[in-house]
Amino acid sequence: MSDKLICAVALFFVITVHMPPVLAQTDGDVLVTETIVANESSADTALGRYIADKARAFSESDIEFSRSRGNAPFLPVAYVGTSYYDDATVREFPTPGSSVRYQESTVSVAGGLPVLLNQTDTLVLGFYASHSEFTVDAPYLSSAEEFRVDAAAVGVGYLTQWSEDWQLMGFLLPFYNDNTLENGASYWQTMGGIFTRYTASNDLWWMFGAFASTSPFDKYWLPYVGVSYTIDEEWTISGIMPWPQVIYAPSPDWFVAVGGMISGSGWAIDAQQGAASRDINAFDLGVDFSRRIKGSLWASISAGVGGLRALQFDDGSEVEGPSFDVSRSPFIRLNLAIRPGEAF
Repeated sequence: MSDKLICAVALFFVITVHMPPVLAQTDGDVLVTETIVANESSADTALGRYIADKARAFSESDIEFSRSRGNAPFLPVAYVGTSYYDDATVREFPTPGSSVRYQESTVSVAGGLPVLLNQTDTLVLGFYASHSEFTVDAPYLSSAEEFRVDAAAVGVGYLTQWSEDWQLMGFLLPFYNDNTLENGASYWQTMGGIFTRYTASNDLWWMFGAFASTSPFDKYWLPYVGVSYTIDEEWTISGIMPWPQVIYAPSPDWFVAVGGMISGSGWAIDAQQGAASRDINAFDLGVDFSRRIKGSLWASISAGVGGLRALQFDDGSEVEGPSFDVSRSPFIRLNLAIRPGEAF
């Protein structure tokens, strides 16, 4: 299965389903689903009170995100971060036997605003923006060349609690891409998908669905399957492919995740049209450490190996260009995120 689908699923999670879960408390050895009401008294800022109100509204609705109790926090409703990828070598480009080296730094921001329509339905408005800068060095260049790629998107998602065990969800996300290549051109790309999530037990849920993407240069649709299993309060296995992770959270205030991560290092370039955009065929492998700063505000640092990816180039003769061998390179990423939970 192509990895292009899964990045869109991650975007879907960032923009569509990052809302407070209904947690389960234990009564002896029996799991009992209970509503966790946000602590309004701890909200000493306008943002904190807003998050507390949203958390309370969702916790009192019929929408259910988790039945198992764990220390790991829910996924972010908003984040801002930066990443840096060190020297990577693209082999066999632009001609067989040649190579180029490049470095990449990226700043990105994303967020979602959930709107609870009734006890079973919610609408989410989301946004995403990124700015990436490249330095390219090759034997045939007299000096290193630099260019940037900018992307922005505004999307909408919808989720309904179909029954006690089933949820239906979908999203639509138009992307605007621009760059400063010599013959650089801007264009629109639209992503969308529809998914269903089945809660098999208190500790296990599955997700199935389909994703589609269309642009002037490529059109495709792909199936998807994902899974999540909570072992106990401290350990969780996340099978949101292609980013499988093992999460260890000994405390509600910090956790460590080891495994695959969303990559900022996959790119598709159309040399003839001057188009460059993030290609969702990539993932990184590393360790992420996250710590609560105050209330719902978290900070994280990630490091590992970037390079489990391909860099695609199109010379105009094909709709989708060949994949070139790209060497592995270290990366580091810093993020600030708002995760539903305690208000601040």
